[in-house]
Amino acid sequence: MKKTFLLTIIGGVFLLAVGTFAIASVRADRVRDVPLPTFSASQDPATIARGEYLVWGPGHCAGCHGAVEQLEHYEATNERIPLTGGFEVPVPIGSFPAPNITQAKGTGIGEMSDAEIARSLRYGVGRNGQMLMPLMPFQNVSDEDLIAIISYLRTMKSVEKERPARALNPLGTMLFAFVMEPVPPEGTPPASVPRSISKEYGEYLGKNVANCYGCHTDRDLATGEFFGEPLGGGLELEHRDSIFVVPNITVGGKGSRMETWDEAGFIARVRTGKPSTPGSPMPWQPLNSMDDDDLKALWAWIESLQPVDRDTGPGLKVEGS
Repeated sequence: MKKTFLLTIIGGVFLLAVGTFAIASVRADRVRDVPLPTFSASQDPATIARGEYLVWGPGHCAGCHGAVEQLEHYEATNERIPLTGGFEVPVPIGSFPAPNITQAKGTGIGEMSDAEIARSLRYGVGRNGQMLMPLMPFQNVSDEDLIAIISYLRTMKSVEKERPARALNPLGTMLFAFVMEPVPPEGTPPASVPRSISKEYGEYLGKNVANCYGCHTDRDLATGEFFGEPLGGGLELEHRDSIFVVPNITVGGKGSRMETWDEAGFIARVRTGKPSTPGSPMPWQPLNSMDDDDLKALWAWIESLQPVDRDTGPGLKVEGS
């Protein structure tokens, strides 16, 4: 009798788990109810030039969306490569290959409307209304810069290259189904952000374009949630079969990579365009394409933050350490 009862309980739990996962598999891919922005690409040369600067400079789009077969060459030379994607974003909830964002109609974004591209960048929702992994930092990019990015992408050559779709593992399926939601903008994004060498403009770049905050602040890679102190480092990233610990870059923080740096030293380091640790995921080459005023603004913001006393180590994490 007891054995029969126990088996019944186990069977019930098993059926409940199977049923829950079946529901989760459907809910994970559900259409998310977010606004479709009313932005359109511009033909204005200055707007397109601004988009080009953002895509190949501070936005470092090629770091993920560049043709994965040519990424090492791009990182070594900064020679432009097709944005056909394929790079595997290292998160613990599934497989997220970066998509082809050329104008290819079959495998790229050529059949997406300007509004759908804007929704992907601002709300993290793809062409079919499904949630994207919340890793891109563009939710609060200004309307002006968002239009510039879209306008430049529309000028790029179409390159047909099929990339695998995302594949959630069981944990990812449950999180996408019941926990995670698209990350919306914080309030109303600005129509434009005047360029200057102020810490305010530096914060705009560091949080919303260059993603300094997104990598150098510790976060949960399963959900994207931040929990670390701003730019205090500690995030562990898998990159080409190695694990890198993202450094603390607060100015004056004990153990920080930038503990004793000044503005001139910061700009000089970026201008080298080369990693100090071979294979580092830091996008040195695109940041080297930024102009001096933007780097000065970025420095002004970083310097204004609270110093964090934390030594994150040499960068490359040795197995077992």
